[in-house]
Amino acid sequence: MRPGSEPTAEGDVGQTPFAQILAFAFERGLTGSLFLGEPQGDEHIVAFDRGAPVKVRSSDTFARLGGLLVDDGALDLVTLEQALATPGLLGDVLLVGEAVTSRALDQAVDRQFVQRMRRLFVLSADTTWAFYEGHGALDDWGGEPSRLDPLAVLWGGVREHAEALAPSIDATLARLGDAPVRASASAPADRLGFDDEERQALELLQLDATPLAQAAEVGLVPEPVLRRVLYGLLLTRSLVGLDSPAPAPAPADAEAPPSSVSAPRSAPSASPADEASSVAKLGRMQLRATLHRDGAAAPDAPGDGERVPIAPRRPKRDAADPARRRLPATEAFALASDRAAARAIGGAIEAIDDALAADPDNPDYRAFAAWLRGEQPQADVKAIAIDLDELVAAHVANVPARYYRAVLRLRLSNTTGAASDLRRVLELDPAHAAAQKLLASIAQPDPPAPKGGLFARLFLR
Repeated sequence: MRPGSEPTAEGDVGQTPFAQILAFAFERGLTGSLFLGEPQGDEHIVAFDRGAPVKVRSSDTFARLGGLLVDDGALDLVTLEQALATPGLLGDVLLVGEAVTSRALDQAVDRQFVQRMRRLFVLSADTTWAFYEGHGALDDWGGEPSRLDPLAVLWGGVREHAEALAPSIDATLARLGDAPVRASASAPADRLGFDDEERQALELLQLDATPLAQAAEVGLVPEPVLRRVLYGLLLTRSLVGLDSPAPAPAPADAEAPPSSVSAPRSAPSASPADEASSVAKLGRMQLRATLHRDGAAAPDAPGDGERVPIAPRRPKRDAADPARRRLPATEAFALASDRAAARAIGGAIEAIDDALAADPDNPDYRAFAAWLRGEQPQADVKAIAIDLDELVAAHVANVPARYYRAVLRLRLSNTTGAASDLRRVLELDPAHAAAQKLLASIAQPDPPAPKGGLFARLFLR
């Protein structure tokens, strides 16, 4: 199941807990396969699509779909045994035979995904992991990808296993020392699914920059809840002043902007103050560069000694203040490109909004803004493609708009439209390497259709 090539990065859970890997994959928008090998031989595979975990497979019998349906009372054992003896995916067999409702099946599938993901948070410290960027180990396995919010999956695992994760949480928070901390006003409490106590802890941490010990002394929420929430805020880069560690290079095969508005391939760097700060380092997972992948990015255990070059810090701006000074259009666009190259999509969107505020009719800015929105988890790809339809109609020779639309059309399974756009891009810019590569990838002949009619295709594994 593992590819024959070397992994992009590897390590063990003792040095890089699963929660940190999950948070890093989300932040960087990674696509690929994560393999986790337990000492006794069990292996788990998690597939990521643009930062979101979408499939998880284990080599044991944990949280089997049929068992969950029986536990839910949606299915009896006799029917389950009959369905298991029928070729095809269990869910398809049950639906075709009208043994379960689609709602009951969807609920069981979501619960299976959540349970299998949450178990990974407490794998033993000597569990090894290897990440293969761009590899689709589970593309042809199982049913449809999960569409659960990756932040909710992350926080659900941390909350459920807070007691078992306490040593890891304590070790991480210990590195804060007496540094004052304050939660960002834009902390994603809703997406994380904070309960009432966790929201109270968040509100306390949003009041003022305060050392953790001092915040705990207030006594408004139990200290374990406060510490758990602070750990979650660190994972999601939601602490003011501590949420901008040095970013890593973008994945080598990530869908990049075309050359006419291309983002620099090297990442922006931290200031000297950030580089010297142990607080900034605790949120950063160092990446071990590998010779076989130029510019690959995936989480790796800290402490490998690598550092990114130091560059001047850009002036900070308060995004919560509507009256803040906006950058000039060209500078804002350059900043958006920098952040996009570092896979800091949220910051890139903020910067491109500044550029559009100054020059709202600029087709390059509008095209780049559409691409950035499409890189967000659970993006409305169809709506963004419609926006690009209008942009292409108004600017027929705009290369970025056509290239981005081609990428989105592929996601919408419109291969013909994507190929048409890519050919037009190459007419306008024959040296467009990304368009050349993408067009070549979709020009391969389709595999022969399976024989045996509709049901054979339905049950094809």
